Amino acid sequence: MTLYPGARCRFPLLSAAVLLALHAGSALAAADPELAAQVRELTQRVKELEQVLARMSAQPTIAAAALPTTTAVDQRVRALERKLEVAAEENAASKAKNPTVAVGEKGLSITSSDGNFEARLRGYVQLDSRFFSGDKTLTGSSATIDTFLARRVRPIFEGTVYKDFYYKVMPDFAGSAVSLQDAYAEWRRLPFAKVSMGKFKEPLGLERLASGSELTFVERGLTNNLVPNRDVGVQLTGEVLGGKLAYQVGVFNGVPDLGSVGVSDTNNAKDFVGRVFAQPFLDVYGPLQGLGVGLAGSHGEELGTAANTGLGSYVTPGQAKFFSYRTSKTTFVITDPKTKKSTTVTTSPSTDTTVIADGQRSRYSPQGYWYWRQFGVFGDYVESSQEVVLNSSRGHLTNSAWQIASSIVLTGEDASFRGVKPKANFSPGAGQWGAVELVGRYGELEIDQDAFAGGFADLTKSASAAQSWGLGLNWYLNRNFKVNLDYDETAFNGGGGGTVLVPLDRATERVVLSRVQITY
Repeated sequence: MTLYPGARCRFPLLSAAVLLALHAGSALAAADPELAAQVRELTQRVKELEQVLARMSAQPTIAAAALPTTTAVDQRVRALERKLEVAAEENAASKAKNPTVAVGEKGLSITSSDGNFEARLRGYVQLDSRFFSGDKTLTGSSATIDTFLARRVRPIFEGTVYKDFYYKVMPDFAGSAVSLQDAYAEWRRLPFAKVSMGKFKEPLGLERLASGSELTFVERGLTNNLVPNRDVGVQLTGEVLGGKLAYQVGVFNGVPDLGSVGVSDTNNAKDFVGRVFAQPFLDVYGPLQGLGVGLAGSHGEELGTAANTGLGSYVTPGQAKFFSYRTSKTTFVITDPKTKKSTTVTTSPSTDTTVIADGQRSRYSPQGYWYWRQFGVFGDYVESSQEVVLNSSRGHLTNSAWQIASSIVLTGEDASFRGVKPKANFSPGAGQWGAVELVGRYGELEIDQDAFAGGFADLTKSASAAQSWGLGLNWYLNRNFKVNLDYDETAFNGGGGGTVLVPLDRATERVVLSRVQITY
């Protein structure tokens, strides 16, 4: 054992003090034998302690100069602290240069270290089939073909710039040509007042506003025929009261029913569109929490031409056209007798024999849904009015449609307007099968009778009404993979040939639709 010099000098003083105390007590111990014994024991212990101290004092001592001083220790601590500070600064600089990259069920995202910039790549692919049943030789049967097709192939490029500015670009590679579905920018600084400008969906139809990847059925219902699709314009949107009330107000170029605008407008007239949607019990747990009701409408003016009539055509759930206005445009095939090569020729339409939009256009749509646990229902009603002209004949036509659809999730997950999120992903080895949803709907569409009485449409070629019902089964294997199987049946009034006085009904359409959808 090694002691400091100060420690060695204190032990002899202590032993001397003890010995003096023992000597003073020896006189008292002479009169008390028991006390004398205690004094002798203490004296022996003091001697033993002195021997120990003597041996320790013979060992070499540590020089005071060898011991670290307080100043040296402080210097070492400060040096270590500085090294830690430099390491922290280098780490922060590295993070500033290297963005965060994440890949998950919502696609690929790249975010700057300060969070000001973000770029995301996601999208979805839908591979469909359509198989029509029944005798296609019946009078009025549509030229429908059993087919497999790529219904939608849509990569989505989106992100934010300085947090408050959002952008989205979504092309579609399905079909014979690439089309631009969405391309817009949005200022999102204020959640109750966002400003968007570009090409996107007009805020009118309830089912139309749902993404194509979130549809309850393979194809949208009959009401979708009477609302616009995508248009170019500017819109103010937001949510207030904690999300209980949402609104959209916008000015757009204006498009026909079921139509989308191109890169530019064809006239100076514009459409004004507005929508409010309320979920009054959004923050109250119970059966009414998933209740939402809304009202949407639009008003504007459409001025068509013979080449671009400004009027829409209507289709069935099987995407077969069952109503269109009169047009003089005809298409036929010419075959060269020498080369046997065929050429398709389309004649130019004429305003004398073609119906065009010419005046006020308005739409309105009450709409709503209710979802509670595994049950859900949604529905909407749409009226679309348009002033039209055919040569010197004018008319103000109002077409209407309604539908109601319901769903039940057989595996117990919560139903919603945006689809189902399975509790467990598909994994047969673990006894997990995803989520299964059963859906059904009914809808009707009616054409204004003045369309036929005024000669704006031909009852032998176009139906005056359609009634459609369908059943479907949706299988959500996980949040990114879904399989749909639907059966739709649509009956018609008129549109099946015959004569103007005795028109025949178009043959009932029976179609089985399937879809495999992949989102990323």
